Amino acid sequence: MHRTLKGAAAVALVAAGLGVGEDAHAVEEANMWGVGVRLGTIAVPGRFPLAFPSKIANYNFLDDGEQQAGNENGDDPKRDLDENGDPLYSGLERVLWDAQFAIDAFYGIDRDNRIGVLAGVGSGKGYNDLYFMLNYDRVLVTESDIDIIAGAYLGVGQMSFRAADGVEKLRVPHFPVRGHLMAQLRAKKTAYALGIFGGTNVPSNHYYTDLDGLERDDVGSPFNLALYLHAGVELTFQYGDFTPPKKKKGKKGKKGKK
Repeated sequence: MHRTLKGAAAVALVAAGLGVGEDAHAVEEANMWGVGVRLGTIAVPGRFPLAFPSKIANYNFLDDGEQQAGNENGDDPKRDLDENGDPLYSGLERVLWDAQFAIDAFYGIDRDNRIGVLAGVGSGKGYNDLYFMLNYDRVLVTESDIDIIAGAYLGVGQMSFRAADGVEKLRVPHFPVRGHLMAQLRAKKTAYALGIFGGTNVPSNHYYTDLDGLERDDVGSPFNLALYLHAGVELTFQYGDFTPPKKKKGKKGKKGKK
């Protein structure tokens, strides 16, 4: 009986040791994760977008003056003129100041590779942009608690530009394509990052509501990629687990003595 109890105790200790070993291994190999907010702004071009689609009726934008109206050398000399021959002006204006706010989350596949999501909104005078993107990040350099990270984004979104009269507007469903480079300072549970980003919003279509409230979908082209090229700066704060997983140590076999 005594031997049986001793054997059972030994088995229990071995099982407990295996359980602890497995838990310790799981903690050692835990991957990083984080969720937080991202703030940013478009810095280039100074006014976004670079230009509006050239097929928009009444192309005399307020910041372009009258150079387009009644151009006798153009294909349509009566373009941008009303029935009385006076210049018509669009109230659409390119954005000078904008703010970007997004919810940002990632999961570390391993020490150097991460996947994540970014859902946000851009806003400015007469302008807003809603977007959702998936991303992949790669840690390029690690020095103590600072990481240099590069990544790429791809997603869906919709921009709109509205004139002050509340009638005229341009709505642009699009596919945002973006890349970024940032420096991240990590603690155990928090991380801050400062970076730059750049990309374009690939339009799937353009829906223009003119001065009379009539909507048209023939004013743009899905190949107008250059119109929405942009670059900017961003600041990110996240909460999570930012302790990198430890690298696995290879097991070395013991050599027998001769």
